[in-house]
Amino acid sequence: MTLLETIQYFLTETAADMDGLSWEIREETNFANNNIEHLTECYDFEKELYDNLKQIKSIIGELK
Repeated sequence: MTLLETIQYFLTETAADMDGLSWEIREETNFANNNIEHLTECYDFEKELYDNLKQIKSIIGELK
């Protein structure tokens, strides 16, 4: 597996994590006592990771 393939794998995994967190956030809005703050912090972390991985992949792609 090449470095770009590895980064793509983690991009796919991170996107799936973000999708799952998005669904959890929507579900939590149905409850008065919800955990949205923690879930949005997790989502923001995953989004930052995703954006960083995309940037790294782009830089490496330019080097080829």
